[in-house]
Amino acid sequence: MIATYLSQSIQLENPYWMVISTATILQGNNLRAMMERNVQRILGTLLGIGFAAFLLNISLALLPKIFLISFFFVTVEFIIKHNYAIANFFITPMSLLLISLAKQQFLYSLLPYRFLGIILGGLLGLLGAWIMITCLRFYNRTLQIHETFDQESE
Repeated sequence: MIATYLSQSIQLENPYWMVISTATILQGNNLRAMMERNVQRILGTLLGIGFAAFLLNISLALLPKIFLISFFFVTVEFIIKHNYAIANFFITPMSLLLISLAKQQFLYSLLPYRFLGIILGGLLGLLGAWIMITCLRFYNRTLQIHETFDQESE
């Protein structure tokens, strides 16, 4: 909710990038995994923005764009399990090429918005994760709960 409100209030061109980035960071199993995922997302997106700028500079016809988008999609599906940064490298040009199919606008203006949405969404996701983990630790210490939900109760 905060990501949606913040992205709308600063009037990002595509506000859902910040919301998706926040939600993606929060999918990690622990705070360390979330931090690693955030760094990988930022680095992959930064490199992907450079690659996307190169692709957008080339005047591609409709059919090559569709083949590139399909190639990027298949690549992301295979790589995302193994390396999140490389997957994000391909996600950024794929999403910008998809936008170029729907909108005939100057897409270079979207590059900074993409990066800003990823940075702010990642930082907001990490802040939310830190708050949740800190509150959970406090709650467990206060109530002296040492149970885990891995074992079935009798």
